[in-house]
Amino acid sequence: MIIMTAHRRENWDSGIAIFSDALVKLSRLHPELTFVFPVHLNPVVRETVFGIASGLSNVVLTDPLPYFDFLYMLEHCVAVLSDSGGIQEESVTLHKPMLLLREVTERPEAVTSGWVKLVGQDEDLIVSSFEQLVASDFVVLGGDGINPYGDGTTAVQILTRIDDYLNATHSGG
Repeated sequence: MIIMTAHRRENWDSGIAIFSDALVKLSRLHPELTFVFPVHLNPVVRETVFGIASGLSNVVLTDPLPYFDFLYMLEHCVAVLSDSGGIQEESVTLHKPMLLLREVTERPEAVTSGWVKLVGQDEDLIVSSFEQLVASDFVVLGGDGINPYGDGTTAVQILTRIDDYLNATHSGG
């Protein structure tokens, strides 16, 4: 399963159509894969996506999903195509290769990690980058196990520091 999302305002003019065209091309090149696209509720996005990518047997266009349902899909997919900021972090954390449908990112550490590749609004680059992922069996070369967003223990560390502070304060320290 491949997850796709696109909603950013800077992609409304032509990007959403380019991404939808790439989706159609990829779905035809890879009938063995299922592409799931929870489509943003914005009418500009919906009209474009449904107008271009409806009716394909291996493309599921759906309404946006509840967060935990989306995370479940993300955990079980093999790759992501998206223009989302937050999904960049989640893809890195879950070790899912992501093609970032943007020209720039405010999360350069996601790209540096190897799990996210900037492909912008270039349909040929989107398709060729996806083909590279398929050829590698969706294994990211150079993607390591180090998560630039942390190791998942932040809450425990915060609680430990609070506890240490409160114990020191109450013990006269």
